[in-house]
Amino acid sequence: MIAPMELLTRADVDRILAITDSLDLHRNWVIVPVAAHPRGVELRQPDGKILIQAPGGEAFEPWIRDLRNRLERLDLSPTPKAHQHDPQPPRIVPQTRPDYCNRYLRNGGTW
Repeated sequence: MIAPMELLTRADVDRILAITDSLDLHRNWVIVPVAAHPRGVELRQPDGKILIQAPGGEAFEPWIRDLRNRLERLDLSPTPKAHQHDPQPPRIVPQTRPDYCNRYLRNGGTW
């Protein structure tokens, strides 16, 4: 039998983000999945983004008490600060169809 997935609450995520905000980290560079992790994980990815996977349930409170200290031990220098321009802004994908789709539609749905 598969165990049900444990999810963080909005309040849990807000508490995590309050800690990353206090470290002046750019929010676009902090990743907090809502799926709880059994142990809790904090790591800096090669691109500089910070991945924070929190444990759920009763393990959350002891884990979050020391979160700031664990984050400060990471090398946060590649991660932009909140006041800095985001070096990787979201990409906007053009809403155009590929040419082969246009040909298909012009021919009444036949190739």
